[in-house]
Amino acid sequence: MAGLDPFQLSNGQFLAAYAALLLAAAGMAWVLPHWLRPDGKMLSLQHPFEMACLSGGPTRYAETLVLGLMQAGHLRLNDDRFFEPLRPTAGISRAEVAVLGLPAGTDWDLLMTSLWSSVHWVELRLIARGLWLDRAQWWQIRGWACLPLVLVLLFGAIRWEAGVLRHAAVPYLGWLVLAALLGAVVRCVTVDRRTQGGCRVLARARDEARSLRHRYDLGQAQMAVALFGTEVLAATPYEALYRLRHRG
Repeated sequence: MAGLDPFQLSNGQFLAAYAALLLAAAGMAWVLPHWLRPDGKMLSLQHPFEMACLSGGPTRYAETLVLGLMQAGHLRLNDDRFFEPLRPTAGISRAEVAVLGLPAGTDWDLLMTSLWSSVHWVELRLIARGLWLDRAQWWQIRGWACLPLVLVLLFGAIRWEAGVLRHAAVPYLGWLVLAALLGAVVRCVTVDRRTQGGCRVLARARDEARSLRHRYDLGQAQMAVALFGTEVLAATPYEALYRLRHRG
């Protein structure tokens, strides 16, 4: 080893040091969002649509809404793929009216598109209640979470390029650099928007409703989907919705 210059390390030494740095960066990327989240508030949510958005974002919100319309007999799923409104004027909320106004043969992607405006208003309510991050805070936390992996990525890329120019590339370094890149992308995507208060509210709600995850309850089906996803609909009269969301 020549001094403390990492670019003077042998290939094996550099590879070991880089792997250690990558692991440390991954650990920092994991814990930083937990440290940086605002405290928020500890409020109780009774509406399944708000809990769905808090739990799983726009997609979970749509799943919960669709289940409610199917239970009420306002919406039908044909061939486990296409939706057909049965009572186009039966919607009460803006979101329900938007879904029931869609043509027969609507697929999931078109249904989701029709709900973006309604989801936005639910997001604003969660932000106002201190349960969700606004987009500026969310992007800031995502940036800090990805930063350790990005720095390690750049460090490895510089050494890799220097090795290529000198015809002395470090074996397997390219794979570790790729791992740093993929790790940064995955971490950016998986940082959710809940505040500390929002995380506690969701954890408490799931703990109180844990029996719904394994026992179908017609009256609590919407809240079960909001908290745990459409997995709870397997082997129920609404299994078609479960199959649609987990197809492929």
